[in-house]
Amino acid sequence: MGRPHFFVNIKRYCSLFFLMLYVEMRESPAMKLKKNPPDDTFQIRCSKLGHQIHFSYCRKENFGLPCIKTLNCWFPHFDVEQYLREELSPEEFEQAFEKIAKPKVQTLMELIDQARKRAGKK
Repeated sequence: MGRPHFFVNIKRYCSLFFLMLYVEMRESPAMKLKKNPPDDTFQIRCSKLGHQIHFSYCRKENFGLPCIKTLNCWFPHFDVEQYLREELSPEEFEQAFEKIAKPKVQTLMELIDQARKRAGKK
């Protein structure tokens, strides 16, 4: 048989409680996020590169557009989404964040193919 009805309801109530608690915390004055990015003395670990970087690098990493991971990496430190929506045009924002990133293996295979083609031309 399935779970008793009591445990299903407890799980739903707990989930709702924690969601409400999170929303309340985010709206409290103590949890308000800064509107502007930190200066270049503040660095975080880059999950793509594997070392410390500052926001100004992330902002231009993708051929002048922000890195696709910028929103995920910087949201705990300031309101990065709002900042970038104000800084970028809607088309740039969509190009930077709303496209699906290629898997790393696919990117590597494309780079290998490009290198083979260049080597074949010489």
